[in-house]
Amino acid sequence: MKSEALELVKEIVEAPSCFPALREKGEALLTASGSAGDSGADALMDEFLVELEKDVEPIEGAIAFFKSDMGLAKLGEHRDKMLAKSEKAQAEGEKICMCPACQKGVKLLEMMKK
Repeated sequence: MKSEALELVKEIVEAPSCFPALREKGEALLTASGSAGDSGADALMDEFLVELEKDVEPIEGAIAFFKSDMGLAKLGEHRDKMLAKSEKAQAEGEKICMCPACQKGVKLLEMMKK
């Protein structure tokens, strides 16, 4: 398995915005990939990528979340900054949520399709 891909998995898992199910799959993958001779790492990477494809959020969804009461409750004082950043990015043509987990996730998905 490529070390670049595993580094991206690590960065996704460490992102505060990483969904719990994705974090769990990523941690299992990182543990397996660190074990010598573990052939299960490839299957775990496949599982991680399936979950990642479900979890990467379109920017419209992120903006709607930031505008919601739940977004305010979860993000507090950071909400307005994240909303402004996302709206600016969308105006510039960005299609994916600007959080680190989504941005790194898209990069990993593109890398693994090559």
